Amino acid sequence: MVARLGGVDYDELKLLNPELKRWCTPPGVNDYRLRVPVGSSRRIVQGYALLPADQRARYHRHQVAKGDTLRDLARRYRIQVDDIVALNNIRDARTLQIGADLILPLREGFTRLPIDEMSDDYVRSRRQTYTVRKGDSLWEIARRFGVKEKELRVWNRLGWSNLLRPGQVLAVSGKGQNTVAAQAARAPRKMVYQVRQGDTLWGIGRQFDVKTEQIRTWNDLDHNHMLQPGQKLTLLVSQTQRS
Repeated sequence: MVARLGGVDYDELKLLNPELKRWCTPPGVNDYRLRVPVGSSRRIVQGYALLPADQRARYHRHQVAKGDTLRDLARRYRIQVDDIVALNNIRDARTLQIGADLILPLREGFTRLPIDEMSDDYVRSRRQTYTVRKGDSLWEIARRFGVKEKELRVWNRLGWSNLLRPGQVLAVSGKGQNTVAAQAARAPRKMVYQVRQGDTLWGIGRQFDVKTEQIRTWNDLDHNHMLQPGQKLTLLVSQTQRS
């Protein structure tokens, strides 16, 4: 959520905050000081202030049924057992009470199929950019990408007197949006990749422009997993990368 509000890279946030071993700040700790990339804090603070309170931290309420164990729930919802224990102040993991409610760190409507979640994240997190060439004008760029010149000025914090320079990178779509011209090409599609001799997750991710952690999530792989030639991996890639 912080990454989206600030328009910054999720992996960069993790590198800046190595003490956070999971995906969130510690449960029960208020006013946690999170390190963010230079220049992004104002956007994050302003965006966070506009979020309704019930959307700042999203959880899923699970009613314990007969046969439920913390390990099973963690596997089913793809979270850590320790997160469930911490958020629910569980003292003895072996004595879950049938009918009791557990708070799980998920948003409502969570699907057990991670590919559905990641597809949604992919579309909303991608923002199209354009590198200015010699002779370009803001009017021409706006027309090319099917947006308004005023939108380009707002997205890129350009005043009316700002001159474009070759090599300048402009955002040509709003956050979480794709322009009409680029939407079809950038929409993610499911594909199956067959592992070859010498393949690594890092190399596959670089080839298809996806993150290593995404590949692990889509295929339920742990960090110690060793790829085997012939193994099939599910990937979500853009149309451009597929072709």
